[in-house]
Amino acid sequence: MFGRICFGATIAALMVMVWGFVFWVFLGVPDRVMGSLSGGDSLAPAVCNVTALARGFLQMFASALLAAVLLAIAGPRLKSYVSRVGFVFLLGLFAAVTIHLAEPVWFARPWDYHLVMSFDECCKALLAGIVLAVVVRPSVRREWPLLKD
Repeated sequence: MFGRICFGATIAALMVMVWGFVFWVFLGVPDRVMGSLSGGDSLAPAVCNVTALARGFLQMFASALLAAVLLAIAGPRLKSYVSRVGFVFLLGLFAAVTIHLAEPVWFARPWDYHLVMSFDECCKALLAGIVLAVVVRPSVRREWPLLKD
């Protein structure tokens, strides 16, 4: 099971990195919403250097590994693929609401920024869930008919 958890976390982290590249670089949504926060400069170059990508992958892997461990613990109750995807998605939604939406509520930070970041977190959780739900699934115990009492 540990091997499946690590494998799933690695694939999920790669999938989330691809999403991040699309979201931040190709779609440019953060630049449109957060341009004023960065002084008008594009935010894409900040995420396109090797050091940032390596640190980002480690952070995504750690997040996916945590989600995979929690999924493995909850696995016996989550029999269907959709329930496992939903479980990981809800982990991301919980994190987004708890972390990103607390800022505008408690500290009067700009809502646009935190809504975009929450959307990004939920998308990453959904993608990670799609991958992890395939790899980290409850083990099936098979009984041999001839060995039954």
